[in-house]
Amino acid sequence: MRYLFVIILLVIQLILFGAHYVLYKGIIDIFSIKNVALLLWLKIILGVFSISFIIASLFGSRIYNVFTKIFYTSAATWLGLLLYLFIASVLFLLIKAGLGNILSSQLIQICGILLFLVGAGIGIYGIYHARDIQITEINPVIKNFPEGWKGKTAIWVSDIHIGQIYSSTFSRRIAETIQSLHPDIIFLGGDVFDGTAGDLEKSIIPLANIKSTHGTYFISGNHEEFSDDNSFIDLIEKSGIKVLKNESISINGIHVIGVDYRDSENKEILKETLKKLVQPEVPNILLKHSPTNLEVAENAGVSFQISGHTHRAQVFPFTYITRMVYGVFEYGLHTYNDMSVYTSSGVGTWGPPLRVGTNSEIVKITF
Repeated sequence: MRYLFVIILLVIQLILFGAHYVLYKGIIDIFSIKNVALLLWLKIILGVFSISFIIASLFGSRIYNVFTKIFYTSAATWLGLLLYLFIASVLFLLIKAGLGNILSSQLIQICGILLFLVGAGIGIYGIYHARDIQITEINPVIKNFPEGWKGKTAIWVSDIHIGQIYSSTFSRRIAETIQSLHPDIIFLGGDVFDGTAGDLEKSIIPLANIKSTHGTYFISGNHEEFSDDNSFIDLIEKSGIKVLKNESISINGIHVIGVDYRDSENKEILKETLKKLVQPEVPNILLKHSPTNLEVAENAGVSFQISGHTHRAQVFPFTYITRMVYGVFEYGLHTYNDMSVYTSSGVGTWGPPLRVGTNSEIVKITF
């Protein structure tokens, strides 16, 4: 397992080296940089930037202080900006290669500068847009839903990613927003924590203090299960939030089922778990971090599955990748035969704290 981890890090680092090299080529071609000293400094700066996120992640996974928070946030933010500057560089180099004999060098240079400005602008927009929390309201159709629940509201919040970047300030803002919606029940859909070090105990308190009619329930995400220990789950339980780990609870005629992330990714384990927990005579709401194994849930008699995990890829053009992996269930309200399914894009971010083409959302479900 350790060797696999090292190999994955090396592959990611090679990709980052390649992206920074393309950016370097784009910069020196667009701005016609010839000065040897300036070229050396550019190589050093981009070289340092290329290894910054891996180093920040290794330190940030175990240590939390002002330095690691600034370092990790800066490295992750640069990673997001790099994406759009890389795309700008690729487009410029393609224009230069394809139209170099047709257009004047001045016009090609102007195109390059404009592409860089647009790339930087998109990146900066993404940074600010990621902090703009949207309220997404949905009205799922659930058969035989009890009259006592009609008009009642549930809140689904997933993928907060409390850690180096997001702390108690962010969780307090989320809690205040949820409280303003006067929920009847609250579901925390996994990846509340990022899996890194952070001011975690303080950050969970605002979420635990939200008042609702029927309480707050949590299911695990993949980031709570990066290691084999239960430290993140223990923090949730210590706060007073109810953890549903392959457990269920009946509330006034509906049956809420919460499944563990790792277990629910295994079809056979999920099948056996749901066989024990689903109650066929009442509507069953399944809280499952990832929108996978839908056929297992539907065959077991689940009425409505709520998921997150995908982030809707956070940034364009990676949104096409999540669509290929999860199909239409990457985001939004859909039906899988007789089962309703909603997948949220999440309220926080992982890696680059940017959103382009997606929203940070809290989901208000009105039955």
